[in-house]
Amino acid sequence: MKRIIMVILLWAFIAAIIFGCQLKDNNTSETQITYHELQLLDNERLKLDGEIKKVVFKSKGVSETIFEEKEVLETFGDLITTAVRVAGIANMATPEVYFDVVYENENKQRFFLWIGKKEQNSTLMSKDDTHTIYIVSEKMISRLIDLVEQDLD
Repeated sequence: MKRIIMVILLWAFIAAIIFGCQLKDNNTSETQITYHELQLLDNERLKLDGEIKKVVFKSKGVSETIFEEKEVLETFGDLITTAVRVAGIANMATPEVYFDVVYENENKQRFFLWIGKKEQNSTLMSKDDTHTIYIVSEKMISRLIDLVEQDLD
């Protein structure tokens, strides 16, 4: 009787370990996708609607800022056009930052931006398609932050 109980407990223990390891492997494989792997998975990118005239930038707790300098507008354009689409349907929290891109033809596009921690990618979403997110490289976000900080000084 003791032997049967020990065998059952041993099998239960082994099953728990195997089941636990499988769950851990599935979770880590999803979160360890790099920026370059995303480019290989899906190379669809956002498109600009023309020449950018200005960008109206808004962050939590900070008043609206309007950018019209050529270098800053080019950086916003690069941020949008180099972002890589992530497959699947997104369900995101309230954005930290949003910005409106105003084109020479007066058309507007709104984008939401979630800025990652240092050395992490960030997430971009177009207001026109709130079920799709795009990954922005840490390098591009650093470039944008540097230009925005210079402009605010």
